[in-house]
Amino acid sequence: MEKVNTLIIGAQKAGTTSLYEYMRQHPDIHFSKVKEVTFFVKDQYYSKGEDYYHSFFDSKSKAPIKASAYVHMLPCSKCPARVKAYNEDMKFIVLLREPWDRAYSSFRYAVKNGWEKQATDLADSVRFEKMRLENEEYDLTYLSNGKYFEHLSNWMRQFDQEKFFLATNEELQINPDLLLKRLCEFLAIDSSFEFDTQTRYNQSATIKSKLLQRLLLTKDSKFIPKIGRLLPAKLRVFIRSEIFSRLLKWNDKPAVKQIERSCAPLPGMTEFFKEDQRLLQEMLNSK
Repeated sequence: MEKVNTLIIGAQKAGTTSLYEYMRQHPDIHFSKVKEVTFFVKDQYYSKGEDYYHSFFDSKSKAPIKASAYVHMLPCSKCPARVKAYNEDMKFIVLLREPWDRAYSSFRYAVKNGWEKQATDLADSVRFEKMRLENEEYDLTYLSNGKYFEHLSNWMRQFDQEKFFLATNEELQINPDLLLKRLCEFLAIDSSFEFDTQTRYNQSATIKSKLLQRLLLTKDSKFIPKIGRLLPAKLRVFIRSEIFSRLLKWNDKPAVKQIERSCAPLPGMTEFFKEDQRLLQEMLNSK
């Protein structure tokens, strides 16, 4: 198949699920059968080569844009070189969100999915951040993931800035149609296409069954690897893309009201992000 030419690389909890669902509507865009393909981040999958990566796509698709997404590509330091080796003409889509809001939302998401087993709250998670970065546990590095300029700079050492479409989750919420029109122009596809943007995806929710969530999503689950080893690759992709996704959607129970922050911004948090945000703004203004 032709090589993938577009990636959504981040940021986590910044509206990428909604953007992915909207983009899938366009006839000129073909996404991988599984939303998040971890090929460029996870060593054990990257070592399997391009054929493994391409197994997540429909090889018969004629759409000019072939895309996949994984929000933890943005903070992963080894991804840019790997992507460059795969396709030096790759284009990138990045949604950004106010870093403190994003960190808190990410922490709540990790707790909901049973990933956070050490920190009692976001403030407590700070003491685990360095260790988790070293272990590449990006689902749990709530604060570091919000240093957008640092991560984008790493990518822009490999790719020109013109290869990146940068927007904010606020833009997506306020005027998704305008953002999608700009994105189509960036991808050089029909920008007159009318998207259905009425539905918002992956919003704050509780869960119906903690047991089901733990079986499907927790990182130490023994259920998924055992089943996976018994199944052919294409069947595993089908189960992940169709059955698991539907079970997870069913297990979400919309929150009765928006859950408020459980703690105030941490002491020094403004300073933690201040310089990175200043440099990011300079980058955006220079475009």
